[in-house]
Amino acid sequence: MKLYDEVISKLNDLINESSYKSFQCSTPLEETEFEMIFKNDIAYVLGGENHVGRSGIFYTLNGEIVSNDEIVLIGKNLHDINKSCNYLRLTILSLNEDKIVEGNAFYNDLRKIEYSKYHISPKGMMIRISSFNQKEEIVVSKDVMKSNLDIVSLGSLFIKKYKEHPLVKNVKEIFILDEDINYDSYLELITKSDNITNTLDHLVNKVKMDCHSCKLQTICKEVEEQINNEFSK
Repeated sequence: MKLYDEVISKLNDLINESSYKSFQCSTPLEETEFEMIFKNDIAYVLGGENHVGRSGIFYTLNGEIVSNDEIVLIGKNLHDINKSCNYLRLTILSLNEDKIVEGNAFYNDLRKIEYSKYHISPKGMMIRISSFNQKEEIVVSKDVMKSNLDIVSLGSLFIKKYKEHPLVKNVKEIFILDEDINYDSYLELITKSDNITNTLDHLVNKVKMDCHSCKLQTICKEVEEQINNEFSK
């Protein structure tokens, strides 16, 4: 499945243009029941207030793109942040080809993987996700900051959660916490990836639409051709 590979290539180009650090997985942050963190207990909010706060997900069957689990950081580590800031979390997933099924079930599997983010509750943090305005924020408590909080333990938790789905082989989890980054370039790629996934839904379910008014028409033909090529093998 090469639907997302061009977008992933552009994403990797952006990352390589920046100063970044790469880490292997470690012990993930401890999970807990959803906890409410009140204003006086907040150290900072990733993506909070008027800052950028988004996540994006990209899929590939090319094992060379994501050959192992990896965490990438552009910007400050969590223990070096002292105020709310911009935040992007980008996930590139390498899929197990032999686990892929045709049609609507495949699209549903992709959505199940994506929705893993709604079931993550790190101790001392509160993840707020709004599908309405496509916002993702992470509220960080003062208490968890005392434990020398590290991006690797948070990234390892996300990776652990994604890999609970049998379709997921390897995960590259990218955190962007740099105020000087051109976030618009990343947001464009997130939107393109979302459009590909939405197009998959339309095509596999044979949704009847007015193509002249649909925002997805520019990529529908490309996606449809690739779907036909993949599932005709």
